[in-house]
Amino acid sequence: LAMIKEGKWTGGDETGTRVAGKRCWEWVWQNGAGSFYVIEPSRGYDVVKKYFGEDYRGTLLHDCWGAQNKTPAKQHQHCHPHYQRDLQLSMDLCRCPWAWRVQRLLWKSQRAQKRIWEEGFPPQLRERVQQSYEQALDVMLEQPPSHPASLKVMKRLRKHREKIFPFLYDPDIPPDNNSSERAIRNAKLHAKISGGFRSIRGAQRHAVLLSFIETMKKQKRDVLQSIRELLQGSFVLRLGAT
Repeated sequence: LAMIKEGKWTGGDETGTRVAGKRCWEWVWQNGAGSFYVIEPSRGYDVVKKYFGEDYRGTLLHDCWGAQNKTPAKQHQHCHPHYQRDLQLSMDLCRCPWAWRVQRLLWKSQRAQKRIWEEGFPPQLRERVQQSYEQALDVMLEQPPSHPASLKVMKRLRKHREKIFPFLYDPDIPPDNNSSERAIRNAKLHAKISGGFRSIRGAQRHAVLLSFIETMKKQKRDVLQSIRELLQGSFVLRLGAT
């Protein structure tokens, strides 16, 4: 996990699972360097404090869950697709114009990130583009929609205003948390096949093995060979690998 936290950004996510017939949560923190999984009975900040800690100095990507929002970090980046799904619901329910405008603004900002960080793009123009999106969102947040579903999204955007556009200021920070959702998919697959875990000890062993295997994949190392080296005591972790 220390190696993962050295990265410019880290994505975090959590999903429900069953352990000995009881509801538990599988957590993941990941980036290009590796993946770290844990399984705990809690979905609260106590798990963050126990494992991830309170000393992260990068950008934390997540879906606005309370424990993730509370995590100390240099900055937070909320997942755009989560907002866009909620906005789409409002559009489907009542064809809300406000929801359409905000959803469109988020889509355009994601495309703009790639454009403004292309080689040769003028820095002053980049700043103007960044500010144009900031200002456009501020204007939209001052125009409350009438539909309750849209109003709920607007309140969340207002509360977490500074967590919407950090990605525009760094070409390496994604505007979504899709990589964490892909990383946590193993938990859903395991639950679907086996229904969960029989014991907390087995669940924790699963998390350790999954952390090792997924990290080796990201570092483009042979998983079986890495396990052999680990058992033989000759395994060396490649710090900073991406």
